[in-house]
Amino acid sequence: MDPHKIIANKVPPLRQLYHKWRSLRNVPFRKKFFIGYDLDGNTFWEFRNYNDPARMRRIVEYRIPNLNYVDYKIPPQWVQWLRHNRPTSPTLEELLADFQRQQQLKGLVQQAEERWKSIPLKDWSKEEQKTTEQKAQPAFQQPTRFTGKRDDYQPEGWTPSAAKPRHDQQKPDQKDSFQPQGWSPSAAKSRQNEDQDFKPSSWNPANPSKR
Repeated sequence: MDPHKIIANKVPPLRQLYHKWRSLRNVPFRKKFFIGYDLDGNTFWEFRNYNDPARMRRIVEYRIPNLNYVDYKIPPQWVQWLRHNRPTSPTLEELLADFQRQQQLKGLVQQAEERWKSIPLKDWSKEEQKTTEQKAQPAFQQPTRFTGKRDDYQPEGWTPSAAKPRHDQQKPDQKDSFQPQGWSPSAAKSRQNEDQDFKPSSWNPANPSKR
């Protein structure tokens, strides 16, 4: 594909001659210079900046002025040139090579999407059902409880002869044999009289109590 043929289909021949004449820099009193095209036929210009003579101003003029500027997509190479990030303007051959690269990339992406669509979809309903069943099952089994009596348990190395008798296992004959005596008023009164008749003995210094 010849890039010049692409421009010929979008820019008339007389217009191209005019642009070539405007690209000449040796014409006196000329302030605006033509730089080049993009693949859509838009033109890029450069003119002198009186506020900064060392830095030229750069603009783009769209092929169809009636359209809004947002309807155009300027190539990134020309955007870099407009922002002075690129010293030289891009050529039509460079723009065409980048355009072909983008088309090839789009074709590869489309092929990858078709391969993905050809793969049968996985039935996620069955997977969700299996997951629900697994969640319904208990994660662990509860340990079995010991149902034997407490007194029947014997740890390893334990002998009945070494065990001490528990209080609740004492025989009736081993209990305390204390039995209180019967209470009577006469016995209580006699004890009270004994307490009243008590008299302390006189103290003797010769016989001190031992400490």
